[in-house]
Amino acid sequence: MTTANVPENLINECLDEVVVHGSDDWVMLTQLDATVTGAAGRYEIAMSPDERVSVGLEAVKRAFEQRLMVAGDVLEHEPGFVRWELSRSAAVERIGREWRAAGGRLEMGDVCWLANTPEGDTRAERVRDEVNARLGWPGCH
Repeated sequence: MTTANVPENLINECLDEVVVHGSDDWVMLTQLDATVTGAAGRYEIAMSPDERVSVGLEAVKRAFEQRLMVAGDVLEHEPGFVRWELSRSAAVERIGREWRAAGGRLEMGDVCWLANTPEGDTRAERVRDEVNARLGWPGCH
């Protein structure tokens, strides 16, 4: 599936939500899958597991291209998060291959973890500020 029939706002909302999650902690791929599922529900779009993967991968691709996040593994010992030594395109390809192989049944920690870069943290803060302003809430800094 391509994302050609998916509203652009849906993909951008998924990206923003995952980056906001990433400002607090490393993000499991299960969180991205849940984010895509929730966004699809808000847009009243039914998606198959493969369609969720395609939308999620597009969000990941944009996060990598904009240098907002990186992929890696989380270890039980220091340093904790270990970034993959892959190009952005190779990382997207690996995530897609392994996510699809899971058949839409991701478990905690499957495939990869995503971590914000400093640019990702800046974007997350901007997204929070925009949401707070839209809702009339004071900023939480």
